[in-house]
Amino acid sequence: MVRSETKSVALLLKAASTSESKIRELGNVLREAPGICPVTIVLDMGAGNEVVLVLPNELNVAADDQLLTALERHFGRQVLELR
Repeated sequence: MVRSETKSVALLLKAASTSESKIRELGNVLREAPGICPVTIVLDMGAGNEVVLVLPNELNVAADDQLLTALERHFGRQVLELR
C-alpha cells in the first residue's frame, strides 16, 4: 500500500533500456492516475550521469497502488520512487 504522506513521485529510468515509445506512452499512463503529486523523471544516462525532468502539473498523479501496478506493467519492472 502506498503511503499517504507521499508528496511527490520519481520515475527512475535507465536511458539504455527505455525506448522513445515507452516515454511517449508514459503520458497516457500518468493521465489515467490524476492527482496532486508532482512527477519527476530521473533518466540514468550511464557513467554516473543523469538527466532530471520535472513534468508539468497537468501530469501530477495520485500515488496509489493502481499507479504502481500500471507503471510496473508499462516498464516491466518497478520504476516508481515515493518521496
